[in-house]
Formats: sequence, structure tokens, C-alpha cells
Amino acid sequence: MSNKSIKCRTLFNYSKDALDKAVEDYHQCGFLIGEAADHNKVPKRTLDRKLRGVKQGSHGRPPILTDKEEILLCDSVTELAKWGYLLTRWDLWHLVKNYLDNKGATIVCFKDNLPGEEWVACFLGRHEEKLAQRTANNIKWHQ
Repeated sequence: MSNKSIKCRTLFNYSKDALDKAVEDYHQCGFLIGEAADHNKVPKRTLDRKLRGVKQGSHGRPPILTDKEEILLCDSVTELAKWGYLLTRWDLWHLVKNYLDNKGATIVCFKDNLPGEEWVACFLGRHEEKLAQRTANNIKWHQ
């Protein structure tokens, strides 16, 4: 079963130019926040957060591994490929499991610290510029 859920609302239903114009209307034209938001078709809370300088966090579950750890894992996999040792999904699962076990971390959403197929697919999707799945080629022996 997939973790993908059906989106219940649209996000970012406005342009950056409209938000900048709403900020300008608020500061220079003396509009209230609600008036500037309605005039430029920007959500009122978005304009309010922009004026207060509040940064919104990213959506969804935070990643299991940090960005630094994912880059290290990606670099390790590419280095192994340069040496001629290509990894399968199974190898990648167990590489992550061993890393988490050695680190002493217990990840609740992984069964026995073993990531699932969806995690591997998302990991490969996040690093598709460096990693790709390929089929093995037979080595021809020339005599």
C-alpha cells in the first residue's frame, strides 16, 4: 500500500509577483492586510507571514537521514560503482540498515531498521542526477 495521499487542497494559488505587489500595497498605499490580500488575490495568512518574516517549514514527514548522510550514502554508492561493485536494491536496503544499526538509531517507521521499497524509490528519485538503475551487461571474453 502506498503512502501517497490524495491532495485535498491546492497550494500556492498565487504568483510571487502578486505577493510582492500585495506587500507594496500594504507599505506604500496604506492598505490593511486583508484589503491588500483581497486586491491582489493572495491568501491573507500568507501575506501576514510575509510581512512578519516568518518562514514556513517544508511539507510532509521529515527525512529519515539528514541531507549530509544522504549525500554520503550517494557518494559511497557511486564510489562502489566506480570500483565495479554495483549495488542492487537489496544491497542498498541492507547498507542503510547497517548504517542505522551502527549509529544506534531506531527508526520507528522501518521494520527492524530496514527501509521499505518506497523509501528506496524515493531515495533514488531524490538523487536521480547521480544514481540510476541499470541492468547488468555480460562481459565478453575475447581470446
